[in-house]
Amino acid sequence: RPTRRLTSEPTRRPTPRPTPKPSSKMVETIHPVQLIFKNASNGYRLSAADRTSIIRFIKGLMNDNLDASLELIQVGYTGKTDGPSLPLRITVKGPANESDIALSYVMEVLEDHDQDIEIFVKSLDRDEFKDVSISVETDDPTSITTEPEAEVVEMEVTEHPVQLTFQNVPTGYRLSAGNRASIIRYVKDLVDDNIDESFELIEVAYAGSDRNRNLISPMPHHTRRLDALSLPLRVTVKGPANESDFALSYVMDVLEDHEQDIARKLKSLDWDAFKNVGLSTGTYDSNDITESVSEIKEMETTVHPVQLTLENVPAGYRLSVEDRASVLRFVKELIEDNIDDQFQLIKVAYAGSENNPSIDGKTRGDDNPSTNSNPSSLASLHKNNGRSLLTSRRLDSISLPLQITVKGSSDFSDFALSYVMEVLKDNMQDLVRKFKSLDWDTFKNVLISTSSYDPDSISEPSLEMVDMEETEHPVQLIFKNVAAGYRLSAEDRASLIRFVKELLEDNLDESMELIEVAYAGTQSLRSLQHTRRLDTLSLPLQITVKGPANRSDFALSYLMDVLEDNKQDLVKYLKSLDSNAFKDVKISSQSYDLPSITTGPEAEMVVMTESEHPVQLTFNDIVAGYRLSAGDQASIIRFIKELLEDNIDESLELVQVAYAGRDGNRSLLSHNRRLEVLSLPLRITVRGPADESDFALSYVMDVLEDHKK
Repeated sequence: RPTRRLTSEPTRRPTPRPTPKPSSKMVETIHPVQLIFKNASNGYRLSAADRTSIIRFIKGLMNDNLDASLELIQVGYTGKTDGPSLPLRITVKGPANESDIALSYVMEVLEDHDQDIEIFVKSLDRDEFKDVSISVETDDPTSITTEPEAEVVEMEVTEHPVQLTFQNVPTGYRLSAGNRASIIRYVKDLVDDNIDESFELIEVAYAGSDRNRNLISPMPHHTRRLDALSLPLRVTVKGPANESDFALSYVMDVLEDHEQDIARKLKSLDWDAFKNVGLSTGTYDSNDITESVSEIKEMETTVHPVQLTLENVPAGYRLSVEDRASVLRFVKELIEDNIDDQFQLIKVAYAGSENNPSIDGKTRGDDNPSTNSNPSSLASLHKNNGRSLLTSRRLDSISLPLQITVKGSSDFSDFALSYVMEVLKDNMQDLVRKFKSLDWDTFKNVLISTSSYDPDSISEPSLEMVDMEETEHPVQLIFKNVAAGYRLSAEDRASLIRFVKELLEDNLDESMELIEVAYAGTQSLRSLQHTRRLDTLSLPLQITVKGPANRSDFALSYLMDVLEDNKQDLVKYLKSLDSNAFKDVKISSQSYDLPSITTGPEAEMVVMTESEHPVQLTFNDIVAGYRLSAGDQASIIRFIKELLEDNIDESLELVQVAYAGRDGNRSLLSHNRRLEVLSLPLRITVRGPADESDFALSYVMDVLEDHKK
């Protein structure tokens, strides 16, 4: 740097200059910038998900590296282009007297980090971008728009008609209300996660009427032949008023880019119906949606007595409470999916009393059923796989009385029972298969018939108030055949617990209400073994439900049934979290002894301690003479800190990662001009249980060893 020439004359005191008063006026400036992907295929188009990921990455770069006088306001997408490029609109805020050079600051950040952008883009699509190089361009700087701070961008809420069409669906198939809601939730999550950042998703709602779930044909479902099914949606978004014309295209881009994901979701709901499904997205004319007639019709709720009679059942067999509840849920789903659109199913309930579960339990040669329903005959009851057998009497048929409540137009209330009976008769083979799945030996020769019955013949329970009770149940999920060394992160654990909660809410017996699903372990109680070769993980949960006090003993069995019946869904979800770690996973569920889990206020106090550990990173085969700059050294230390925070054993908390050398001696292994080995000494501080402090260093070393690449 320039120095003052030495003279024998005395040094003159410099004349102080007045410090200019900084301008308080701040302005926002918008800068058009384009990323050009050189060597990419001409026909290639960035997906909405990849585009959003790149924009987030650019936003992070700008936030971390932009000149301190400027504040990043937004990085937005400006629309489609013909070639492989990404046009952006970068808005920054800064002093008015520096607005002319704001673009140069923005371009400097992007050009200095073009290699980082290139690496990130290649990570999104290695095949397409393996030879790509990134260049940054901008339009004429004179076209930059400068906006005063006080100007407010007007936001506007817009609704957009979007229709999903499912091709190759079996003729006559209709979406149930439950599946339709599940698809809409999935679409909402997709759009929420991938829509351009300048927009906010407000709502995704079903746009049809309950009387017309299909847009394809207004004819009754039993007289039409369908091979395509449509789902009209109303998508509401909020964004800048001057970009509202682009909102629909952004939504359509997201759906088109994720058509395969939506198809997989459909197959998970009903494999038989959607195994060959094809998907297309489009818009619709709201006038084509046949809404319910404007004339107000009087609606009426009616209750219908329906009895299922099971023939050829081994003498003495009785349905358990759990199996009966499972059958009721199945009957409810059958009716919901198949009943005429004029009616809405309200409830399917068991119509017998707990002391008289079978109306038609007759001993061969005995015409008096009342003697067989006497509670005193239960003296010889014993359990067999959770089902009760009455060994003192011989039955060859059992009956299941139901009360089915539907709601519909009062003009058609007389036909409601016939519609219900028609659904059950048309799906009799499905009912038979359901009973066989409960107990093959008992129901392998079963014949089922349906009929109505006289409600007066059913011994109703008393109308006294039912006491409700909350109960907590310890349930442990065991994951076997997990990749050695794998550990669930806190985020994945929370995500998995949310999924279990949704499973239980959707499938739990209707007499029970799910209150909470909580993690029941300590930070270290994640795996069943603490070795480098980990092949089994466990997830202890505490599940709280609320239900009738006289059924609280069955609550745990209801929970276990749901988890057992939905094991495959749990497997699929685990694979979605990490397909490599869980590719061969097997799941089992069991109860555990609460005292074995260290949790709750009465648990023994765990003494925590901090410990420092000297760790050295050694870099071999470095260009001779190279030395890490202070900036690079700080960057590496930050990266090491993030690695440890994300992967260290959960019994430990990372406190600090600090440089342990001296600033003038960044290389410990060589002090000459030909440096081929470089070392970075660190001091890593962790906090954890005192009785595990001896293992802390090994946990740290494991993480670094596992992430060398």
